[in-house]
Amino acid sequence: MTLNTNLTKIAEKRPVAGNIIVIIKPFSTLAVAEALPTGDDYLRQLSQLIQNLTQLEPKNFTIEEDRNPVTGESDYQQVFITLPSRDFVDKVYHAQPFFGCLIAHKLTHTQICAFRKYDEDQCLMCSSKKNPPCIQDMCQDCCSRQKYGTLICECSFEIVQKLQVERNKYLQSMAVDVSDLHYDESAMTDSLCEKCLNFQDKGCVNSMCSVCCPIQAIRSKCQLHDESLYSRAMRAL
Repeated sequence: MTLNTNLTKIAEKRPVAGNIIVIIKPFSTLAVAEALPTGDDYLRQLSQLIQNLTQLEPKNFTIEEDRNPVTGESDYQQVFITLPSRDFVDKVYHAQPFFGCLIAHKLTHTQICAFRKYDEDQCLMCSSKKNPPCIQDMCQDCCSRQKYGTLICECSFEIVQKLQVERNKYLQSMAVDVSDLHYDESAMTDSLCEKCLNFQDKGCVNSMCSVCCPIQAIRSKCQLHDESLYSRAMRAL
């Protein structure tokens, strides 16, 4: 989660996060990882790799190593590569892994090292086709339901805004319907799933409904929604 949090904060500060891919070196004692070059030699080999994959000249992309936040020294565990467009980012992403162990991570992905589907046009969180403009490589529905996505994605921005308006209207209508009774608006708000108008499923550790919880890129392990519908029904008997 620490790696995820750090990269999320970096993504928020980068105006062209959609054009940046991060090459992550694993923390490993495996021979393939220990055989990797170091320092400037490592950056040179990465530069050559990018040239081979994209056919770009070095002047058309930038490679920047991470910095240790305490010492300010270069940290090659993560290397940021800024490319001219998302098309080039896709080329690099779908060509991984590199040198037998290096992982490429799109800076706009909510989840670190997201599971890669067999079809590169498939949404990362479901079996639907991904929405090409989506910076998270998801379908429009999955993108709009992400609880921890911090970057604003144009493909789902209107859906999220519309949902907020609908939630407010719904809560107001509930207040009118129960005006003669004790009405706790905060309790009513808390009982709704955060990302849709469904009620939360009792027992969901992510405080979500059965539609939104399973498609979260980042979520706590939820025994309720990790169960099959059949197992859940059997347990309820």
